[in-house]
Amino acid sequence: AYALTNMEVQNYTNLTLVQPFNATITTFPQTIGEFYIGSFTGQFKDGSNVTHTITSSFRVRRIM
Repeated sequence: AYALTNMEVQNYTNLTLVQPFNATITTFPQTIGEFYIGSFTGQFKDGSNVTHTITSSFRVRRIM
């Protein structure tokens, strides 16, 4: 697991992540062109101090 310290979410400003907020990477690419695959779940507070829960998965291509 890797700690997330900041994030941008469409339509929300001045986000504060509620810690702990971690991303878990389940697949590490061995070569360029393969993908990092993982997910994260956590909470953030918006500029009005309202708490929101977010869950996401991701797939990011290794380019270097």
